[in-house]
Formats: sequence, structure tokens, C-alpha cells
Amino acid sequence: MKGEITHEGVVQGIHGSVVSVAIMQTSGCGTCEASDSCHAAGLMEKRIDVDDAEAAARLRCGDHVQVAASRGVGRKAVWLAFGLPLVLLAAGVGLNATGLGEGESLLIAMGALAVYYAALRMVRGRMEETFKFHIR
Repeated sequence: MKGEITHEGVVQGIHGSVVSVAIMQTSGCGTCEASDSCHAAGLMEKRIDVDDAEAAARLRCGDHVQVAASRGVGRKAVWLAFGLPLVLLAAGVGLNATGLGEGESLLIAMGALAVYYAALRMVRGRMEETFKFHIR
């Protein structure tokens, strides 16, 4: 579907209505012809848990599936993970223009990032409800 982000994966486990799917996350250079001999080429296995009773009833461990999420969810995740922290960092460092010293403004920026990521960690459960995946 055009408005979705999809990943190929393999069912690793089924626990009630939750299907655990392992997907291979490749870096940008994963499709490069020289990636076999390059140590920079990254390939990581990620696990996604999908709450889908219908899929859990018909799937078995080892089945190949597609895990999908809407593009809007992807944009929101990128904004929360990279966009807002960049704004916080720039604002903190920008305090230097107000006459605050470089060291102090950097400490404020780093402190703001620490508080931001701690807050994200605390609302992780709520975010898991927002970032829903489904099996196609």
C-alpha cells in the first residue's frame, strides 16, 4: 500500500494474540555491491511485537510475513527521535547568543536532552499504543 512502511520478517514466536516478528534492518549501504567485504555495512535484527489475534491464529513460527505501519507513524517517530532533540540542542546552544557562556549553554542543552529522553522513556507504554504495526 502506498501510505505504508513495510518490512519483510519471520515469525519468531506467538504468545496469545501477540506475534513476535524478527526483521532485518539494513543500513543505507546494505544494497552496495561491496558490502560483503566492507565492515561499515550494517545489518541488525530487530524484533517487533504485533498484537493481532487473527494473525496469531493463522501463523506459525518460521512463517514469512510483512509488517506494516502507516507513513504518518514513521514521520512521528522520526520527529520524536531526531527532530525535537535537534531543536532542543540548537536552542540550548543558541543561549550562547544571549550572553551565556559556551560551557553553560552546552550544559543546558545536554541537560535538556537528558530530560527529554528520560521523559520519552517514561511514556514508552503510551507511545507503544500510538505506534501500531499490523501484519499483511
